Amino acid sequence: MTCDQFEPLADHPFVCDRHSSLVERSIEYRASTRQSVRRLRSDPVWDRAQVLAAGMARWFASGS
Repeated sequence: MTCDQFEPLADHPFVCDRHSSLVERSIEYRASTRQSVRRLRSDPVWDRAQVLAAGMARWFASGS
């Protein structure tokens, strides 16, 4: 998730961790809608998705 969606973490650009760890911190995200990638690119959430994707790539590369 990108942290601008969750006030207590607003000073972090993104959070990437195992689902169980996030739930232990009372962080759970459920999408209310779904869009195709083609439609998502013209949605305001696209920039947020790019921040998340880059952060996740770094997290996976670090072996966490």
